[in-house]
Amino acid sequence: IGQDIPVIEKIETTSDYHLDGIQLYVTNDGSAINLSYITIKGNTIHDIGAYNWSDAQAIWSGSSKDGSISYNHITFENNLIYDIYGAGRGVGIFGTHRNVIFRNNTMPNERVEFIWDAQVDELSHNIVEKIDFQQEYGVVVYDPRTPDPVYEDYNIVNHWWAHIDPLWIPGQHSLELKNDTEFQNLFVDYNNKNFTPASDNIICNGSYGEEDVA
Repeated sequence: IGQDIPVIEKIETTSDYHLDGIQLYVTNDGSAINLSYITIKGNTIHDIGAYNWSDAQAIWSGSSKDGSISYNHITFENNLIYDIYGAGRGVGIFGTHRNVIFRNNTMPNERVEFIWDAQVDELSHNIVEKIDFQQEYGVVVYDPRTPDPVYEDYNIVNHWWAHIDPLWIPGQHSLELKNDTEFQNLFVDYNNKNFTPASDNIICNGSYGEEDVA
């Protein structure tokens, strides 16, 4: 979805409709089905107004809570998401998921939330305002290729969300800034929506690590 880099913007309604920019959920007749090997890549999604719904989001991937429906090998990559007005989150990954990859996404003022039995293979090279693992609901972030159960690294976030297990340790190259000004200064012109990485920020000036984030 989005291989040709579409721009989804100004999705709004004054009626009681639920609005998501991209949604993996049910079929047109309301049937729930298993989904596998889907890539959501290269999208710019912004200016979505939730109106009467409090939880519209740019991207929603909603499987079942009980495992009766499973989404497998779902990749979210190279997406730019911002200004999802009145929404609960920029990206929601809910329900039974296996082999999720969330990589190289930029979300300057939005959060990604994982909840209800999501297993994440890779969470890396993202610049995100907030990342939320609700681990009490069974979220597992792991790398099956190594003995280390976690593969999360090279992320810059303003805030890790409070639901994270206190024993969980971020990857050695990931940063939590906890500073709005410093986070906004990662970009050329945050206030005017130019989210190109600034040439003198920690991403580009070599002080962050051996790999670029974006």
